[in-house]
Amino acid sequence: MRQISAVIDSIPITLNVPEELKEFREGVRLSGGRLQEHEGYLFNFKTPSILYFENSGVDEDITLLFFNAFIDEKMGVVSGVKSLKAQSTSIVSSENPYAIALELRADFCITNKIGEGSILSIQEEE
Repeated sequence: MRQISAVIDSIPITLNVPEELKEFREGVRLSGGRLQEHEGYLFNFKTPSILYFENSGVDEDITLLFFNAFIDEKMGVVSGVKSLKAQSTSIVSSENPYAIALELRADFCITNKIGEGSILSIQEEE
């Protein structure tokens, strides 16, 4: 897994980018089931499709932000939003096909009013 620096609606964040199948499957569970306030996971599936997520083993509510595609692989606009409750075994799917998804803490998104229309800009790879 690699990390990148990014900004969402002018707020700096660090994103974990899964590169192996296990990392894609585990997501936040790889962080011990908790995310730091300015930390998230960026999943790039390359091809748009209906995406499925669940939150078992994760101790906090998560907001999923979906993107159709990135502009120049550096910027994207949130096109869809879904919520996952802490420790939920329910499977949540995107309503539309998306290629890219972002997992952030729900309280971080609420506090900073991050949601549909928010802009994510990739700053640099660490």
